[in-house]
Amino acid sequence: MKTLCLGFCLALLGCSAAHGQDKETAVLLGSSEGPCLAVAMLGDLAVMSAGCHVLVQDLSDPAQPRRLGSVQTPGLVYSITVQDSLAFVADYRAGLRVIDLHDPAHPEEIGHLDLDGLIIDVAVRADVACVASYNSGLCVVDVHDPTDPRLLGRLTNGAGTQAVAMMDQLALVQGPGGLSLVDLQDPAHPFERGFVSITGRISGMALNGTLAAVGSFFGELLILDIRDPDAPRLIGSCELGTISPDITISGNVVYVLSTAATLRAVDISDPAHPTTICEFGVPGYSWGLAVEDSLVCMSNYSSGMRVIDARNPADLQELSICPSGDHASLVATNGDIACAKGYGLENHGSMCVYDVSDPAEIRQIGSILIEHGIRRLAMRDSCACVIDDEGILHRIDLSVPEVPVETGQLGFVQPALDLAFKDGLLCVVAGEAGLRIVTLEEDGSLRESGFLDTPGYARDVEVQGNRVCVADGTMGLRLIDLADPTNPSLVRASREFGSIWNVAFSGDLVCAMNTAEKAILLDVSQPDRIQKLSTIQNVSGYLGMLLKGNRLCLTNRDGDLVMFDVSTPFSPRATAIEPISQIHLGMTLGNDRLIVGTGSAGLLVYDFEPTQSTWQWDLPTAFSLHQNQPNPFNPDTTIPYTLHVSQHVTLRMYDLGGRLVQSWTPGLQEVGHHQLVLDGRGLASGIYFYELRSEYGSTVRKMILLK
Repeated sequence: MKTLCLGFCLALLGCSAAHGQDKETAVLLGSSEGPCLAVAMLGDLAVMSAGCHVLVQDLSDPAQPRRLGSVQTPGLVYSITVQDSLAFVADYRAGLRVIDLHDPAHPEEIGHLDLDGLIIDVAVRADVACVASYNSGLCVVDVHDPTDPRLLGRLTNGAGTQAVAMMDQLALVQGPGGLSLVDLQDPAHPFERGFVSITGRISGMALNGTLAAVGSFFGELLILDIRDPDAPRLIGSCELGTISPDITISGNVVYVLSTAATLRAVDISDPAHPTTICEFGVPGYSWGLAVEDSLVCMSNYSSGMRVIDARNPADLQELSICPSGDHASLVATNGDIACAKGYGLENHGSMCVYDVSDPAEIRQIGSILIEHGIRRLAMRDSCACVIDDEGILHRIDLSVPEVPVETGQLGFVQPALDLAFKDGLLCVVAGEAGLRIVTLEEDGSLRESGFLDTPGYARDVEVQGNRVCVADGTMGLRLIDLADPTNPSLVRASREFGSIWNVAFSGDLVCAMNTAEKAILLDVSQPDRIQKLSTIQNVSGYLGMLLKGNRLCLTNRDGDLVMFDVSTPFSPRATAIEPISQIHLGMTLGNDRLIVGTGSAGLLVYDFEPTQSTWQWDLPTAFSLHQNQPNPFNPDTTIPYTLHVSQHVTLRMYDLGGRLVQSWTPGLQEVGHHQLVLDGRGLASGIYFYELRSEYGSTVRKMILLK
């Protein structure tokens, strides 16, 4: 319990909660393979990313690649470079990781270095690695002992560092506003020798001898002469017409990826006049490139790693595809099966089905196309229901999870926004159309069977037994009785907590998210009132939440998964903070496991054992001031008091003659039990009176200070 010593010292229960003490690490049980963002080549081996996994492929026969092995990293594999049977991984929020590839069938991490910021690129030459941190610039790392990489120096060039390349004792660093040429002769003290200002941000770059190829945000390929690092100069350019996420050079050919689903081969034998010699169409969004001899490998977000025959750069031919996992965002589960929103080439706007019975070996086993994308999804037993981006409700039969089948659709007067199961019913919220009740018919169809108009914009819904909690936008929170599903009735409504856009519900506890992205814990046990218990705030704002028993999970804009113990909801306590790969896109519970949909990192599965809520809803029924303890006292004493509603209070202390000795006004305080610690070292012995005052009245007690 925190104590502030300023004459009066405050320790609060029921105050706005910050992340508490005694934090642990959430136990990650496993993850699905995600999309391919990065690729590197080492002889006949290709090393590719798949979310937070590194996969090793044998390309000795590039037309028939073989998967050899894989290893999981704690972050999101954003970039890979290889040297001497080692893979160096820029692992996004998990720093630099070093993977041993000497046994390609069993790659293993042998070293790592935690670094500040988002780690998004890495380059290695000899015993030095250059790492691009988006937030803090260039990090120069000693990797002569790969089991113990050490930070040597930094060059801070502001937020926005996105890529790095190395040549001898020179590094090219893509930063805000252009390209820096950084001297590495003394790796502990890197410094900028030259700079090229480029309009718009750089969208890709590569080095080859004295030439650098740079893509601009405005769709140009720029060729730079860097023989004099102090004075780099532009010597040629050509129009690409689109942004280039990555560039690589092999001999006199520059290979350029574009966001327009194209791989270009550009001849730079005359660097003053670069010329496109081939355009090769690639479906989906491609992210990274690697080249080895006559092979080009592309990391394709939609389909995996694509292997291209580049023996004739003017006639590129695809040889094979090494599949990766899918983007997995919104997620629901019935225990051993999970469904998630996917974005892959074959699964754009689809629901992907995963076997999560063994979290260490999560497998995608099926998918079904949802024509207009997915806005929300939910599961119960062998039934999944999906709201598409046009607000249409779809019912999916998962009796055979490998072959999901759509059995029914239902539209509403306004587009549906969220849904929750209740036995054989669905509760659906549809903006201005309020709450709609849908019956799941035995023949697989859907039928609207009841509704309740709400005055606001109903956008989120949760169900506990016959109680439905609706986030009604600017009209706040609505608690609804569903005892008669054909005629839902309003039990209680409250607007005092602001505009509510998200809710979670467990037992008699509701967690509501308002537009200020604060999580508010509410008691809904009493039908005549909804009582605020506490507020959980975060400087970056909370985005998602899940409540079960005494456990509350929140995710914020920093990409953290925060678990709270709410067994005492007046004072929730953060028990675990886990950096996830990026901002979460969905959470669900099944078999005491928390499944988080992260998008690029796939599905993450954490151990989660919620306990049933055991605390008593012992809310104070009156404004009251209690006897200080100890009494008499010397020199400190505690003054407890309780508040039956949120209110502004003032505590005053008087001497025996009625003169004011001290006063304290904490402002608005939450319902619950509070206490003040009085430091009496500056006071004379004697009898004192202390008064608690608010708009609900005042009360006075006596205390004795004996020295």
